[in-house]
Amino acid sequence: MESITFYGITLSGQIYFIAFICLAVLVFYTYTSFKKKKGKSFNSDASSLSSSLILTTPHTICDSINCIRCSRNHEILQLALTRLSYLSESDKYTKNDLKYLSKDIEKSLACIKEKEKGLPSKKHDSSQHSTPAVFQMFGLKDQELWSIKDFPALQILNQHLYDITCEFQHLYDHFLTDETVWKVNSTNKGRWEIAHLINQGHTTKVAEMCPVTYQILKKIPYFLDNNLFGDASYSVVHSGTDISTHCGSTNIRLRCHFGLIVPPNECYLKVGEKICHWKENQVLCFNDAYAHSVHHNGQKASGMRVVFMFDIWHPDVTESQKQILNYAFSS
Repeated sequence: MESITFYGITLSGQIYFIAFICLAVLVFYTYTSFKKKKGKSFNSDASSLSSSLILTTPHTICDSINCIRCSRNHEILQLALTRLSYLSESDKYTKNDLKYLSKDIEKSLACIKEKEKGLPSKKHDSSQHSTPAVFQMFGLKDQELWSIKDFPALQILNQHLYDITCEFQHLYDHFLTDETVWKVNSTNKGRWEIAHLINQGHTTKVAEMCPVTYQILKKIPYFLDNNLFGDASYSVVHSGTDISTHCGSTNIRLRCHFGLIVPPNECYLKVGEKICHWKENQVLCFNDAYAHSVHHNGQKASGMRVVFMFDIWHPDVTESQKQILNYAFSS
């Protein structure tokens, strides 16, 4: 039988074969162990990087695939540009409005792409200026808080506080566990529940369940209706809740909070660098394109803060521009 020498040891052919198999197994084991160790190290580094990015991201991003602010921003801006290209030959709208709004959409799209690539944002500090997450229309007055004296039609809400509150209470008492009615939004701590009558321009079944509130909303001439950027909902924040700093989708709107149930001296809204408090039967109007956050510091016994939340047009947007924007961002 033929013999060979392996690492100074004389082996027969059979023993050589066995030794070869053992060596192959040893090499394979060593390789796979190294790969697992390397992979574990990589995953650990990736996890740390992901956590770092989450902690240092200035504005909250949700994980909803249908959210126009967080997931569909590219899509709706590109579609808006396409729609406006169809209007370019029409005499119904002024050429200047079409020209400048198209440029604003293009700039907004470019800004989103820059942020996704990790490039420095050209926008101002969101605590000092509005920094909408999706679309910025240039030339609009930029301020955090607005007086309701500028919107006298909102007084209709004061006349119907009881009706709006009753419809909320019925919805909350009987349908809280219905996930098609009430959604639980993510928060740093605590609990934030929301029931949309209108969600990104689409009317929901909640509007049918709250007909009085819905009809009152429709009577407000400034309401941002039939537009992806328009929302209306009941918003419930429980004691011990902090809603992270975030910016709204656009500066063409102002957000209104009509106080239904408000624990005194326990809750506040921070918009930019300004602090404000809700009051029952009063409307708080602010530009949610500014970085803003919500805080309920009360104990459980203090109860929940409830507002009816809806969007109105920024007063500087002209009627012609509203028509163009409603077409570009139609729901």
